[in-house]
Amino acid sequence: MMSPHKIAVLITLLLLGFAIPASTLALQSNVDEIDLDKPRRDDASSARSPWDQPAPPTLVRAPPPPPEAAEERTPSANPLWAIPLATLAQTRERPIFSQTRRPVRAVVSAPAAKAPSPTPRTEKPQLSLIGTVVGEDTTLGVFINSETRASLRLRIGDDFQGWKLGSVQGRKVTLTHDGQSAKPTATGGR
Repeated sequence: MMSPHKIAVLITLLLLGFAIPASTLALQSNVDEIDLDKPRRDDASSARSPWDQPAPPTLVRAPPPPPEAAEERTPSANPLWAIPLATLAQTRERPIFSQTRRPVRAVVSAPAAKAPSPTPRTEKPQLSLIGTVVGEDTTLGVFINSETRASLRLRIGDDFQGWKLGSVQGRKVTLTHDGQSAKPTATGGR
């Protein structure tokens, strides 16, 4: 038994097989008898073919140019776009990539002699020594910052607010800053 789909396909093919020859019978069999130059008869159908007469020429006009705006600029996030180009005469006269471009020479007056300021005494670091670590490859001091209560480890040469750890000897450390030295005191201990 055949499926309904196969039956539908067979019926369609049979109908097409009969319809194509029937439609070709309506055409004239002798093409040589057709006279293309012969004018149409008046009793022929009034439907005209688009190829019977040429179409009249169509006039095409260009769109008018847009009206010129009076230098209206759209607002921008870049503040330099608000500066009109006419005010940038120096930029035009001295192009950036010109080989002859040189900086404008400013008039320089002699600097006033200022008195040497006394070196301010630097406040000692706000560090409290907790302990030291002295080993073969590591030497460091362990501190607490008195202001923030945060712990801090400094190796020799490390910097804290301009103060460098200069030396570690047993439970004593030396911090240096611009020729000054400080020896933070140890808190607690054994």
